[in-house]
Amino acid sequence: MQSQLATELQTFLLAHITQAKDNSYLRHNLIFTNNERSPATDPYVQDGDMIFPSQEHIALPERSFYNWVRGTSADHTSCPFAFMFFNYLVDSDLFTYAKTAYVTEDLCRHLASLCRIYNDCAGMVRDREEGNLNSSHFPVFHRHRDSNGQVLGNLGVLGETEQQQGIRSKLLWVAEYERRGLNAALAELENELVDSGNNREVIDAMKLFIDVTDLYGQVYLIKDMTPRIMKDCAELEQK
Repeated sequence: MQSQLATELQTFLLAHITQAKDNSYLRHNLIFTNNERSPATDPYVQDGDMIFPSQEHIALPERSFYNWVRGTSADHTSCPFAFMFFNYLVDSDLFTYAKTAYVTEDLCRHLASLCRIYNDCAGMVRDREEGNLNSSHFPVFHRHRDSNGQVLGNLGVLGETEQQQGIRSKLLWVAEYERRGLNAALAELENELVDSGNNREVIDAMKLFIDVTDLYGQVYLIKDMTPRIMKDCAELEQK
């Protein structure tokens, strides 16, 4: 398990590098349209950077949203790494056998994706202002149709508040989809452990990790806990 832990740590660190590259790509490929904002008046705006002021100006990432939310963005939440470390601490053997190893890793991926989506729901405004790639930047969240299936066009035709509400609603739907997958994986894992005669303590430990991680994610739905790094740095420079 130590080698797996080392791999997850490496993946976690590399995911941050990938995210930083994605952020840079985003800032340099979005059109800055608000003439009232400038490097002189707004600490988020930097010379040479184009930070989008409205959700209607979106990036076109090379990856699909599904690929991104299950990959890079899930990895740099630290959930997969922390999950592996937790299993190491409780002396779990879930990653030793084929069935439990597969289901456990699937469970973790659902949980990590759920965390990312909750974080992005809360951080849409912050990420927009700082030029950080967020789930809301993906084009699929900017296409809309009514209850009859009629295409109503791009969300860019709506006001910014309406855009954010529409995107948030879609993200929360995806979050609940991931939660159903998480619960299904947990139930499957519990059945497998019961059938194999493993100690109940293992599944209880998994539930503890899930509950704590999920609670932290839900806190973000109430209040964005991430500090605005670029603004803080700009204020420090001014002092």
